[in-house]
Amino acid sequence: MMKRFQRSGRQGFTLVELLVVIGIIALLISILLPALNSARERAQRIKCGSNLRQIGVSLNLYNTDNRTFPRTAYFNGGQKTEVYTGAYQASPFTGASTASTAYTAGTTTSVGSNDVTAAYFLMCRTVDLSVGNFICPSSTETPDALQDSTGAASNIQSRSNFKDDTVNSYSFYNPYPSSTDVKQGLKWPAQTASAIAADKNPGAAGATAEPTITGATSAQKLANSRNHNGDGQEVLYQDGHVDWNTTVYCGSNKDNIYTLGTGTGAAFVDGGATPNGASCNYSDDSYLVPAAGATSSSTYSTN
Repeated sequence: MMKRFQRSGRQGFTLVELLVVIGIIALLISILLPALNSARERAQRIKCGSNLRQIGVSLNLYNTDNRTFPRTAYFNGGQKTEVYTGAYQASPFTGASTASTAYTAGTTTSVGSNDVTAAYFLMCRTVDLSVGNFICPSSTETPDALQDSTGAASNIQSRSNFKDDTVNSYSFYNPYPSSTDVKQGLKWPAQTASAIAADKNPGAAGATAEPTITGATSAQKLANSRNHNGDGQEVLYQDGHVDWNTTVYCGSNKDNIYTLGTGTGAAFVDGGATPNGASCNYSDDSYLVPAAGATSSSTYSTN
């Protein structure tokens, strides 16, 4: 006969009973954990959407204070756009190259001309938008610690850009349209229906080829931002509203918000690849950069 565990002279549980209880607990955990993870992700999406909405509000605050939307040195003579340059400089407006012949990608001595991330960092400098608002809680990025180039504590007025890809979870509308695209009607600020910020462009971490708009769900998921495990992306539009979209084809003309053009199955954009088309196709085309993994030497086609 199986012995019973004894404690203080009172009859205890048998080993079988203990194993049954443990099994029931394990079963309940396996049932509840996915639901808890799903609830956490929903909460993180709400926070992510709130971040993007605050970025939209700050864009308008910046415009109210400065009578212009944020943009650093702009050269529209065919020079590519860049990201994360001149992060440790005190002024984002001095020293930038202004001609393609003088342009060197990845400059550290100044913010390069047509730097997309520097334009949005201006709002941290001027309208008190927090660097934490550029972090999706579902992503692996962390807020910029606002240090100088030596790693010592700094302040926002001593910085002109995000230090690198690890402190920014989002991609943005390019505020530096080329002269060709200006003729197409592209401008800054963007058209009301344009996507102007979203969870980060997956770039090389996403699909190796851009799916078609009617492609399989699995292909669509590969093209989505990595912030939410490929399930979709929160997207901010110029009119201020934020939507969750399960496909990258959520631009105003059902275009891919991470590439130029209308989406024809061309190579998916990353830091070094040519995006879909050399220029925009219409006045509210969206092409959100930087892509995941971008560095200060990454360049992109103009809008």
